[in-house]
Order: sequence, then structure tokens, then C-alpha cells
Amino acid sequence: MQKWMLAILNWILKVLQNTVRWLYETLRDFVKEIMIFAFGIFILGVIGLILLFFAEITGISRAFDNSTIHEAAKAGKIERISDLLDEGENIEAKDNNGGTPLHDAAWNGQPEAITTLLDRGANATAKNNENKQPIDIADSESLSEIAYKRLQAASK
Repeated sequence: MQKWMLAILNWILKVLQNTVRWLYETLRDFVKEIMIFAFGIFILGVIGLILLFFAEITGISRAFDNSTIHEAAKAGKIERISDLLDEGENIEAKDNNGGTPLHDAAWNGQPEAITTLLDRGANATAKNNENKQPIDIADSESLSEIAYKRLQAASK
């Protein structure tokens, strides 16, 4: 084989060697970045699960949960209200507007829910973020006379 052919083959071999080295280093760095990113996502997931667990065991998650007792009060579902309270649901749980389930029942004209909540010890003098008690937002026309008077008496 001629000298110039060996020189060309040697040059090609060095170029391939350098290309493979560069590719290895680039991929190694890329894989490191992906691993760091994946580990970061994993850590965030673990932190999120810990926070959810902490919120659940302390009851914080229920403080602004409109899907439970607030929704039952709005809809007048007295059996659901009773079940939730029996399960330990907070009768004075505040929603995003600072209202209690009694505020929801009064606003939505649910006389049976008002009666049930009052029977179970709901605070009729609790104020929402607008400084209003349930009686202040109750619609006297949509409530039965008995429920309205009971709410009125409890608010004094």
C-alpha cells in the first residue's frame, strides 16, 4: 500500500475516532441532563405526595373543598350532609368566599339543609368574607317560614 493511502486512511481513522469521542461526550452530557431533569421531576412528585398526605391527615385539604359538605348544602342533600358530618366533616368549613355550609344552604334556599345544619350545631352568626351572616344572604321568599325564622332566631 502506498504511503499517501496510509496517510489518508490514518486521517479518516482519526476523524472517525474524534467524531465518536465527540458523540460519546455529547450523549453522556445529554443523558446526564435528562437524568437530572428526571430526578428533579421525581423529587417534585414526592414532595407533592407528602404535601397531599399532610393536608389529608391534618384536614387542610377539606378547608377549601367545595365538593363535599358545601355542595351537599347547596343542593339540599340532607342525608349527604348528615353522612359527611358523621364522618368528621367540619360543619364550619370555609369555602373560597369565607362562607360556611350554612351560608350555602341559605343562599340557595334549602330549608331542610338549614334545619339539619342548625340541628347539628352550625354557627348561624358566622360571617363570610363580605362580613355577612347566613341570614343576611338568605332569600326569605324561597325558604319556608319555619326555616327562615329558625335561622333568624339563631342569628341573634
